[in-house]
Amino acid sequence: LLWVGQNRWASTCDVPQADWKIVGDRVAYLGCVTSPHVTPDDRSAVITLYWMALAPVPEDWKAFVHLLDPQGRTLAQHDAYPGENFSPTTRWEVGEIVPDVHTVRLPAPSSGWDRVRVGMYRFTDTIENLAWRGPNGENVGTAYEVRCANPRAQ
Repeated sequence: LLWVGQNRWASTCDVPQADWKIVGDRVAYLGCVTSPHVTPDDRSAVITLYWMALAPVPEDWKAFVHLLDPQGRTLAQHDAYPGENFSPTTRWEVGEIVPDVHTVRLPAPSSGWDRVRVGMYRFTDTIENLAWRGPNGENVGTAYEVRCANPRAQ
């Protein structure tokens, strides 16, 4: 009942913070949204990433989300195949937009995270983080600090 009371009039339509980056030359990162809804114990953050297939992906890639403190240190992270492990990249259709929810368990209630870093990687015998490029082809690195604010910090 407490959850219903807190979220009864909350919007059911999330509007992601728009962005555009290309990951591994096959997937576009479109943006993210941080859910203002919290778990009953206030120990998790819910981050939804939005991906779009630009070309067929011949192998399954995992996505990661790192919550960073003000100094840029990783406080918590979550790694999974997209779509809460139910939408592997090998099944994506070109042009398909895939919402990818990550529930990140925090080390303490309302931990002081204020930034989010995301990425994708291949996991075979070793882990290989995939390269990110900007819309003009510029190299962004193998992880990207996204604009996806913590609504509890505001």
